[in-house]
Amino acid sequence: MNRSVAFLAIITAALPAATPALAAPIVAAGPMIIPDSGDTGWLLASLCIGLLAAIPGICLLTIGGHGRVAALRILTAVTAAMALATLLFFVVGYTLVFDLAGGPWIGANSNWMLGAMGTVREGTTLPETGFVLFQLGFILIAVALLAALLAPRARPGWLLGFSALWMMLVLVPIMRWTWGGGWLAEMGAMDNAGGLVIFYTTAVSAFVAMVLIGRKKEAETPASDHGLRLIGALLLLAGMAAMAGGSSLGASDNAAVAMLTIVTAGMTGALTSAALNRRLNASALATGMVAGVVASATAGDGISIGSAWLTGAIAAIVVHVAPRLVPKRFAWQDSDGSGVTIAAAAKTGGLLFALFLAFAPFGGSGYGEGMTMGSQFIAQLAAILAIAGWSIFGTLVAALMAGLALPMRAEE
Repeated sequence: MNRSVAFLAIITAALPAATPALAAPIVAAGPMIIPDSGDTGWLLASLCIGLLAAIPGICLLTIGGHGRVAALRILTAVTAAMALATLLFFVVGYTLVFDLAGGPWIGANSNWMLGAMGTVREGTTLPETGFVLFQLGFILIAVALLAALLAPRARPGWLLGFSALWMMLVLVPIMRWTWGGGWLAEMGAMDNAGGLVIFYTTAVSAFVAMVLIGRKKEAETPASDHGLRLIGALLLLAGMAAMAGGSSLGASDNAAVAMLTIVTAGMTGALTSAALNRRLNASALATGMVAGVVASATAGDGISIGSAWLTGAIAAIVVHVAPRLVPKRFAWQDSDGSGVTIAAAAKTGGLLFALFLAFAPFGGSGYGEGMTMGSQFIAQLAAILAIAGWSIFGTLVAALMAGLALPMRAEE
């Protein structure tokens, strides 16, 4: 216990010790800009529904994959990791991602401790405090997924420290590069609702951590509960549909299209997976549904319903084949296949988005200024490679740093 407390003290001390004085509010001439109440209400409702569905969905997915005996360990790890991630995001994470004065790699410290916040977030009709809360939702989904995937085999104290370090070393920079106006965003890479930033980053990192920790003994691995996995997949579908709708940052047609895309791809993925397995069982439906949801999260409101069908179906096919392509010396580490499933689906969706974004013939929202199908594909591929590379490097650093204080593996 003393070592856990000491390790958390080290993490806290690693943050800048002095809090800069908050900037004085700027009083501009002319009428005051007031946030749109409808857009704000939609954003907050999307966040609440998204978290109420997605977090339990993630927990049930992993509990179903590892057996109910792992339920308490998973729920405890997820709750603790989310609590620490919330505090870190409010103190320093938000400003490092979304500070407007920062550079292409990392943000500045203008909004340290959520200070010097604007009345309206620039480029939106939303209060900046509401924008902060919504972005926290994506942080919590990522951290919950990471903790849930590793909890059955990792030591609780190590996992708590690792999740905090991982958030700051891996997730925050990647969010800056894509959603904070960083270098990937500047070259045209897009991710509307977290397919690459949240799911791909987390899945790659979780797989690397699994290899470092090692697999549990077969005698310690109980039978899976596919019924719980299917319930978890349905909740994840509902949660990510709500988060995708909120990602449009307004109560508009774009929000409805984003939700339709997630639902369509998820349902198509479920049926495709069942057809590939030639059985209408819970496991196949859950796997395909998760594949469709994760793959379509990158697209959000950027593709048509027909393209969402294709995205869900292709993602389910890729996920069906992907485990056979992973080298056996690594594949056995991912005992329930969650890491491979999510990573393969996210990468597939990220690349398909470059194709289906075309207005003709796919009915997408169209490419940005100066972008073509080829340049969009290159930008998406660059994002996938950069995210994978940084996730591997940052995970190794975070895991080894946490391992200096506590062993990785849960006690036998």
